[in-house]
Amino acid sequence: MPSFEEVQRRLEEIVEEVSGENINLDEALALYEEAVKLSLSACDLSEEGLEALASQAAEEAISAAEESASNPEELADNSGLVPVDHGEETSSNPEGVADGQLQDS
Repeated sequence: MPSFEEVQRRLEEIVEEVSGENINLDEALALYEEAVKLSLSACDLSEEGLEALASQAAEEAISAAEESASNPEELADNSGLVPVDHGEETSSNPEGVADGQLQDS
C-alpha cells in the first residue's frame, strides 16, 4: 500500500491531468476511477495513522500514570500543589449533631 504522501502526490497529478485541455472522456473517466480508489486508500491510511497515534498516546499516558504512582513525591513536586498537614480533624457540626444527620433550622 502506498504512503499517504504518495497518494496525495498522485491525486495532485490526476487533478493536473484532468485539468488539461487535451484529455478525452475515456481518459478522464479512468483517472476519475483511479482518484476514487486513491481517496479510499487515503482514508484508510488516515484511520490507521489516527489509531496508531491514539494507541501511542494511551501507552504514554499509562506509562506516565505508572511512573507517577511509583513516585508520588515527584508528582506533588511537579503539580505546584503544597502538601497540607491535616493534623487533628475538627468538626464543623454544632455540638450534639452526629455526622450524617441534619439539624432542624
